[in-house]
Amino acid sequence: MFGSIREASLSTWNDTILTTVLRGGVDVGVYVHRSTDLGGVVELIPTQLGAKSQISTVVLGDVLHVVYGVLAIGMLRLVKYHLVDKRAESEVDLWPGESAAFAVFRTTRLVIGYTFQNKQYARTSKDGVVWGSPVLTDGGSTGPLVELDITLRDTTKAVVSWAETDEVKLPVTTHSYSMDAADISGATLIDANNAQDGTISGATVVPGFTGDALSFDGVDDEVQLAGVTFNTAVGYSVSVYARVSSFPGSERPVMDSRTAVNARAFGLLVNTSGFVFQIENGLANSSGVIPLGGSVNTWHRFDCVFDAGRRLMLGYRDGLLMGTAPIVAGDTSSALFKLGTSPTIAAFYTGLLDRLRIWNAPLTAKQIKILG
Repeated sequence: MFGSIREASLSTWNDTILTTVLRGGVDVGVYVHRSTDLGGVVELIPTQLGAKSQISTVVLGDVLHVVYGVLAIGMLRLVKYHLVDKRAESEVDLWPGESAAFAVFRTTRLVIGYTFQNKQYARTSKDGVVWGSPVLTDGGSTGPLVELDITLRDTTKAVVSWAETDEVKLPVTTHSYSMDAADISGATLIDANNAQDGTISGATVVPGFTGDALSFDGVDDEVQLAGVTFNTAVGYSVSVYARVSSFPGSERPVMDSRTAVNARAFGLLVNTSGFVFQIENGLANSSGVIPLGGSVNTWHRFDCVFDAGRRLMLGYRDGLLMGTAPIVAGDTSSALFKLGTSPTIAAFYTGLLDRLRIWNAPLTAKQIKILG
């Protein structure tokens, strides 16, 4: 049925088995056959292929992604086939490479592992669309990769591990603030989830970690998020990118919900030695503190998690667990929440904030690792 087959890859879509092949002979190209179709195959793309080209496939939603290497020109190519309307998109050159070993899905990212000139690489898409630069390389061999997890984002050493998609699926974000100029209307910081918009006072838009960020001058700049609360009955997670201009001589609130002494459902602070995650649960001597460290003039992502079931705080910097702390008793939650300062403390943050996200659930360590 397929003629001369050089390489083949199997995948599934609903109850359909998809057989994707690189075919040689007269009709050289990439073809797909669906087990539910009674006749014929569909030509995705005609191409001239090197003798050792490899193919890998993965189905995301209703789209079959096919990646293959063209050995003659040392290039990886991607073609997408829409299974509902049986339509192929134009193929895209990804990167100089060879031996495309596999394609896997990590939440919103498609990952392709491959080898090139005796090293191993990975290419990752942003939201399954835009391809970024290689994020991992090591001194591997010319053979195909076996498994590789780019969620660890480690560019300094070889990291080869496995994380199942089901285990890292993220819950729906409760609140999301991109800090991009497109998501700011006048003095209003728009919440992409649940419409709890913020009111900006003084903070300005500057280039950020991704897109734009808000800059706080340490004198009087702030953002009030009046409708944001923290679920201390179930737990919560807060993720934000921060870049501090200098460590202050005294503690300053970066983001804070403190309403009174011993009443702080969530606080990200900065002091003489770095960033700090703190909760004060309404009772004397019930404060939990986790030093997060960090460097000045450096973008860090801080993920602060409160697991109510375990009465445990967990603090992460750049995806790595920096510490835990128990909260022994009491609960406090507040609709008073500010960025750049505190509702009850007359002190201000000097630095940048970008991409704030809040979940009414404690994220797991694996979920923290796949956050972008």
